Amino acid sequence: MIFISIETHEGIENMHISIRNLLELLYFISGLITAIAALLGLKQLQLLKTDIRTRNERAAREKAIEFSIRYSDIFVPMTRTWLDEQTEGAFLSGTKDPLQISPGTLYRSSLEKLLKRSSL
Repeated sequence: MIFISIETHEGIENMHISIRNLLELLYFISGLITAIAALLGLKQLQLLKTDIRTRNERAAREKAIEFSIRYSDIFVPMTRTWLDEQTEGAFLSGTKDPLQISPGTLYRSSLEKLLKRSSL
C-alpha cells in the first residue's frame, strides 16, 4: 500500500505552486519578447522601404546619365554633321546661320537629301 504523508502532500502542492508561478512568469515574458520582436520587424520594414526608394532613385539617375552620354555620343555628332552639310552652300540667301532654314532658302538637292535621310 502506498501512503502519502501529509508532509509529502504539502511539499508536492508547494512545488506545484512554484512551477505554476514560474510558467506564468515565462508566459508574461514571452508576451514582452513577442511585442519587442514585432516592433523590430516594423523597424526593418521601414528601413527596407527607405532602401528601395534610395535604390530606385539611384537607378533612375544612372539611366539618365547613361542616356545623356548616349545622346551626346550619337545625336550631337549627327546634328553637327547635318548642320555642317547645310552650311556648305546649301542656302540660297548666302547666310551661314543654320537656324534660318526654311523651304524657300534650300536648294532642291538639299531638300532631296533631307527627304532621303528622313525616310531612314
